[in-house]
Amino acid sequence: MTLGQDAGFSDKALVGRLNSDLANDLGNLESRLLKMVDGWWEGKIPQPGDYQEEDEELKRLTSQVAERVEDLVEQLKLDGAIEETFRLIRATNRYIEVTSPWRLQKEGRRERLGTVLYIACEALRVASLLLSPVMPGSCGRIRQRLGMEEAKPSWKDAYRWGLLPPGGRIKRGDPFFPRLKLKKPEEEIVSWEEFKRLDLRTAEIMKAEKVEGTDELLRLKIDIGGELRQIVAGIAHRYQPQELIGRQIVVVANLQPAEIRGIQSHGMLLAAVSGKDLVLITPDGEIPPGRR
Repeated sequence: MTLGQDAGFSDKALVGRLNSDLANDLGNLESRLLKMVDGWWEGKIPQPGDYQEEDEELKRLTSQVAERVEDLVEQLKLDGAIEETFRLIRATNRYIEVTSPWRLQKEGRRERLGTVLYIACEALRVASLLLSPVMPGSCGRIRQRLGMEEAKPSWKDAYRWGLLPPGGRIKRGDPFFPRLKLKKPEEEIVSWEEFKRLDLRTAEIMKAEKVEGTDELLRLKIDIGGELRQIVAGIAHRYQPQELIGRQIVVVANLQPAEIRGIQSHGMLLAAVSGKDLVLITPDGEIPPGRR
């Protein structure tokens, strides 16, 4: 939620955020990483060898994210600071997929395996520090599982790479963030009068670009029948900006303008979601912008 702005809340949104950010991203990273260290390195933090390009890239990102988080906190953009930290967490998960430690283990490439495990553990340590202000208990336990027993986390340690001592013993445990299920509510009935209040309009995307500092958001300039508007949409994981220009979409045109990451968004596009896949709702055939 953006500090100082109105925000919506629902049980469904809360469970979705918990499952996405905590169970899938942070919890999955902590669980599988410590499992590999426990099973393949006798439960001790490995001694890293020479770094390769993908290792240096993740190391650089941890420093960049730490600086960005500090800047955002000073601007009181706390939601942005949290999102930046999860950008590092997601990048560490991608790093594990790219380096494939299970393949290194199978091939007997011990030095490279140790380097990969160490770098991922160190990135997790930094992420746990950056999240400490909003999740002090869980983040403290993550660092304890990494073998760090500091009495109080120090912000400056987020800028210092290599603080995890090789040979330190990890402590595995039950998952911090098990996936949650929301009881399916009875279907809500919407009256015809309520539905008529929605102003659904065709629109054409004139310009599209990524929102700096995010992985998910795109800034779109759209034409709604001669009226140019700007909307912010979380579709960057599915669509590249250049492939959206000229595309027709359907938008809810009578929403109050909102501010997302400091950018005004006036309207909301319609999309269908199936699992992690997302598809924009588009008119069947060429229809001029602004048609209801």
